[in-house]
Amino acid sequence: LKLATLNVLHDRKQHKLLQHKIRHDAICRELEALDADVIGLNEVTSSFLARLLQEPWVRNGYTVSAVPDDTRCPVSTLLNNHWGNVLLSKVPPVSVEYVEQPVGGVHSHVMSLCLCEPREPQGGTRPLSVAVCSTHLTACPWLMEGRRKIQLTHLTATVTDSLGGGAFDLCVVMGDLNFHREAESASIPEGW
Repeated sequence: LKLATLNVLHDRKQHKLLQHKIRHDAICRELEALDADVIGLNEVTSSFLARLLQEPWVRNGYTVSAVPDDTRCPVSTLLNNHWGNVLLSKVPPVSVEYVEQPVGGVHSHVMSLCLCEPREPQGGTRPLSVAVCSTHLTACPWLMEGRRKIQLTHLTATVTDSLGGGAFDLCVVMGDLNFHREAESASIPEGW
């Protein structure tokens, strides 16, 4: 399973400096060239999502975890000038879940995608159940280390206990963890 993750950097500020249209075009070209099975994106705005959804390679080959204007899809972090996380998957998902992050912050949703692929070409064993999550933990170096630890602990517990009921063979959490010091690696729960 080929995975890719990228913080696309929101487009709410510094338009002249960051050249958002040029940057978004380049991001789309790079993501297409990666040809990953699952792509996790952070700081996705509604304008970037609209741009991404125009790409033929996305429309023809991926399931996307956030769809604008679909009442079944809670993408509140992409509305009201905020940004959020998005997953794209070539492997048809069994489910898409949205996990609320504790202790606030603009990155309040985490999308988890359950993927199933046979372990053997002959199908002699049960499918491999994989959960892939795209997350963006609270930023702000040193001041928010405790908040990031709470968020990561909540996310991993929710994925392993609530969503999969312990049924996932493999869980992957990818995204912008905002770890600013090596010591923060201790925040990663046992077994992850």
